Amino acid sequence: MKKAKIWGYSLFFSVAALVLGAASCNPTEPPPPPGGDGEWNTAPPAAWEPQFRCSGEGAGNALNLNREDLGLDSTIVIKFNGSGAPTVTVTPSSDFVNAIPLGMGHLELRIGEPIAYNIILSGTTANGSLKLYAEYRAALYLNGVNIANPSGPAISIQSTKQVDVRTVDCDRRNILQDGANYGTSIDGEDAKGAFFSEGQLIFQGRGSLEVRAKNNHAIVSDDYIEVEGGDIIVYESKNDGIHANGRINIKGGALQIKCVGDAIQNERLLPVTISGGKVAVRTTGEKGHGIASEAGGVIIQNSPDINISLTGDGSKGIRSHGDVKIQGGAIYIDAHGRRNALNPDDDKDSSAAAGIKADGNVEISGGKLTIKCTRLEQKAKGINADGDVIVSGGETKIHADGDGVKVRGAFRMSGGTLYARSRLGGNSEDIDCGENMFYHTGGALDAQLNGRKNEGDL
Repeated sequence: MKKAKIWGYSLFFSVAALVLGAASCNPTEPPPPPGGDGEWNTAPPAAWEPQFRCSGEGAGNALNLNREDLGLDSTIVIKFNGSGAPTVTVTPSSDFVNAIPLGMGHLELRIGEPIAYNIILSGTTANGSLKLYAEYRAALYLNGVNIANPSGPAISIQSTKQVDVRTVDCDRRNILQDGANYGTSIDGEDAKGAFFSEGQLIFQGRGSLEVRAKNNHAIVSDDYIEVEGGDIIVYESKNDGIHANGRINIKGGALQIKCVGDAIQNERLLPVTISGGKVAVRTTGEKGHGIASEAGGVIIQNSPDINISLTGDGSKGIRSHGDVKIQGGAIYIDAHGRRNALNPDDDKDSSAAAGIKADGNVEISGGKLTIKCTRLEQKAKGINADGDVIVSGGETKIHADGDGVKVRGAFRMSGGTLYARSRLGGNSEDIDCGENMFYHTGGALDAQLNGRKNEGDL
């Protein structure tokens, strides 16, 4: 079908190319592609591994680092001692707190009273774990603890109550690692990753947490997860980096995640919302997405710095079974996977890599979004929406092997800037939408369109 060249409101994209640069990166984040609009870059993402980093910028309580109890009240201080049993000190003493050694460095802690205890972990064990049962919410202070469990989670919280996880200080590294093969679980108990909780997890503090997950997820909650501060570094995960059944809110801190599955993923009718902090992820598995939501949608707002690079076949930078709303932030996505190896000759969009894939609408009202999906002959799409694509603000730049923007509903643009390029041509378009479904009433657009333009578009 004949293409029409669209230019919006006299904005030349030699200028926009400078404005729409990739999200700023620090040395530990995957770098953006070199070159500008005139240089088609088909190179894979640069080699990248998470690196230890602790900014010390997160908010936290004023702690006395010279005391084992950190100067807190109602404390349970647990120190791991290599292959020996951990030492446990409860202050004030209570008959309702039971610490049960399970052999080697493994400990079961049961709290049977409605008191919000401060649980402080330190020490090292190569064969240990902490399993927590509590009747009330608790705070878990990671005060220089290193736990490896060859046969299960390093930390398993079997309480459905909220646990505030606070990393204490940059000089006190915290490391959790599970084993590739889990032992037999108690009937009715889940063990889904290196750091598992039945209840809510809220991460805070000025220190860091490093995780290696060799069996399943790295950090997982059967409820919701929030990140407010601290540095979280997932060096490896056999499945997801951060996984929750409920909502995921990232408000601050810094996350580095390398995994086979999804870097950040939730289930149920609740959103993934990123409103602050820095996020740098690399996924390597087939359909290992960067940010994924089963039904609640993905919302990016305010001023986070997000860098997503993918090498697995069929992987999406952002994958939502609902809507995707980009309202702010600096977002860079490089999806370099091939078409899904299970369906190499299938032209269904679900088998191809994409920057953003939504079963609902994609709404862009702010922020700077850069998408690169340029692996040759793989038909990867920049934005792929089953609903509408609505652009009312922000600065968006797309280079794709397949369609730059694929929309099955309507394309509606009233503001902002959008530059889109498809390398393949032919059946692939800069913007591919149905006839009489293109509405351009404002903003600057540089792209070629298949289908008719509506009267009065420009």
